Amino acid sequence: MAVMSAKQVRTILDTALKEARKRKLPPMAIAVVDAGGHVLGYMAEDGSAPIRFEVARGKAWTAAMRAEGTTRLAEQAARNPVLVASLQAMSPHYFPVRGGVLVRAASGENVGAIGVTGATSEQDEICALAGARAAKLKAVP
Repeated sequence: MAVMSAKQVRTILDTALKEARKRKLPPMAIAVVDAGGHVLGYMAEDGSAPIRFEVARGKAWTAAMRAEGTTRLAEQAARNPVLVASLQAMSPHYFPVRGGVLVRAASGENVGAIGVTGATSEQDEICALAGARAAKLKAVP
């Protein structure tokens, strides 16, 4: 079973924040979870709103639990709000908003997900993708 290393987690966090600074985005927060949705790492910039942990974890958790990125899930949510309400009733962590990226090992096995929040959902996703690339993981937005 493939897993993310601690070094990969640190690389994701550091690179996602560097990407945000390069783009001059507002204060960001990044969560990295394993394939079971357990938090492996979290980082929030000074000035980040306290709710950002829940949002970043929610995006990452949702991608990990659904085994797909939240871009597609956000589109699905717009078409089927009853499904979203049902899933949110089962878990308060379910957050199908763009910015949650599933990550896979070179073997193709799901190893977890990245959730980023603080800017627009599209910008959040760009930062998550940068982190995955730097950690040499395949990203599924």
